[in-house]
Amino acid sequence: MKPISISSSIALLLGVLALTSVSEAKPRHQSHSKVKHVLMLSIDGLRQKDLAGFVASNPKSNLAGLVNTGIQFSNAQASKPSDSFPGLLAQLTGGSPATTGVWYDDSYDRSLYPPGSNCFGPIGTEVLYDETIDIDDTKINGGGGINVQALPLRLTNGKCEPVWPHQYVRVNNIFEIARKHGHITAWSDKHTGAYDIVRGPSGNGLTDYYSPENSSVASNATAAYDDLHVNAVVNWIQGKDATGTKRIGIPSIMGCTFQAINTNQKAFGTPSAQLNAAFQHTDAALGKIVASLKAAKIYQNTVIIVSAKHGQSPIDARKLKRVDPSSLPTVLGVDIAHQITDDAGIFWLKDSADTFKAASNAYKNADQVHLTALWAGEGIRLAGLGDPATDPRVPDIIFQSEPGTLFSLSKKKIAEHGGFNEDDVHVALLISSPYLRKQVNTSPVKTTQIAPTILRLLDLNPAELEAVQIEGTCALPIA
Repeated sequence: MKPISISSSIALLLGVLALTSVSEAKPRHQSHSKVKHVLMLSIDGLRQKDLAGFVASNPKSNLAGLVNTGIQFSNAQASKPSDSFPGLLAQLTGGSPATTGVWYDDSYDRSLYPPGSNCFGPIGTEVLYDETIDIDDTKINGGGGINVQALPLRLTNGKCEPVWPHQYVRVNNIFEIARKHGHITAWSDKHTGAYDIVRGPSGNGLTDYYSPENSSVASNATAAYDDLHVNAVVNWIQGKDATGTKRIGIPSIMGCTFQAINTNQKAFGTPSAQLNAAFQHTDAALGKIVASLKAAKIYQNTVIIVSAKHGQSPIDARKLKRVDPSSLPTVLGVDIAHQITDDAGIFWLKDSADTFKAASNAYKNADQVHLTALWAGEGIRLAGLGDPATDPRVPDIIFQSEPGTLFSLSKKKIAEHGGFNEDDVHVALLISSPYLRKQVNTSPVKTTQIAPTILRLLDLNPAELEAVQIEGTCALPIA
């Protein structure tokens, strides 16, 4: 049996304290009065190794140009789990899933009722806020919005009502704070659920939004799909809405997501000709955005932040190992209410009293799932991931497998994200502006620090973010 970071007694229940929060000294506050706009770009799948490798091989690229006028945080960690929704909310709220309450785009809540149940029957339901809640995810506009019949339900003062994605988030975000202070905000993401979740609990977080449906686009057309987001950003830079049909003013905070690199990492691996083409296309898109900033004469007072919601595992395709996800109920040996298994195991049990038994069985079957670390019950709380005993959204068991382990038998993907391994969470983080000098900061930081940094750049108070108050999230050190 391979050695894993668990003992057969205490750690099975208490877990492994491998996910403690980063402690950073607060940087001295300074005014950034030159900064009028912050442009945040999430290049999904962009690991620090990818950024460094591309810039080294393409020294005259647009990415290299941003690196030459900015600070690389070369030891940045994305959210754990490394899924798109907690990854995006980390950047926008300053909080981890324990604080935002959002664990995945497909998770579980013990306090909600299933869609269509009218709040009758057993409580506890899968919570889906991905493309499946669109009215029609085969259409680029998602069929016109969210299908309310697909939403989970809750009882409020005896009334059964749907829980919209933005209502599911427990804390506010940078868009809400900025709008409260009179700023214009805009964001473009990959589907309607993703848009709705960034509106924040108030539902008023965005002045303008754009959410072309990613699943309506063929996997070999993702680069063209990314161009839709880029065009929206260019329109915002020109003071128009995402479609370019009306004037809204230039947003103080704006940004979008890129998917081509992510898609090609999954389908073809690193390195590959297809992935290189995706990098070149994304780099050209960055050049178009920078050129638009200069044409609008706002480049000098715009800060560009480039990061990623998540990385991708494995980088080295030789490490690829596949596990049948249908085997996991047998591995744990208990009834599972819901499981998430991309490249890690996240489980909500039908009876939390079975946690110790399930963890013991996982340990006994460690070789079958290539287990390297496990957090269970009280151990999840001690690791700073939330308390399954008191929070209906926190999983009962989380385990991490060896890098390269995918819980899928499909040959369509040779990489995936969602887990806690280095390739999943060690993402790129670059802050670029004409007034910054080229630097590499090797201190450990988190993508949660992006949110308070954006507010500080705009001379807004990061403490207005509820997650910042709860977790003590610091702004990134920018000199």
